[in-house]
Amino acid sequence: RILFVLKDLKSLRNLVSPRLNYNEIIDDIHQLVGSHVRQAKTTVESNWSSRDYKGLNDTITDLRMMEEKFKSYENIFPSSWDDGIVRSVEKEIETLGSRARQYLCSK
Repeated sequence: RILFVLKDLKSLRNLVSPRLNYNEIIDDIHQLVGSHVRQAKTTVESNWSSRDYKGLNDTITDLRMMEEKFKSYENIFPSSWDDGIVRSVEKEIETLGSRARQYLCSK
């Protein structure tokens, strides 16, 4: 919610001493939230590499929820977060499905 009320910080700048640098605060908050998103993206890649499928699913679910909340903030949530990893997961699922079908057909 804080991202949606940040613009209201401007109205507080004259009420405090020293004067509030609201642009700096907004930038810091955007960087903080963006850092959390980047960390989740790194966790997705790490879970995929280590074949931790539960962790992968949980983190992708988290990222999708973050995307829903932050997609209008390009500096926080890049639209291309799932380009590589989701395609890799889908390809792996298709490969495993094909192998399972081949195995079942051969028995």
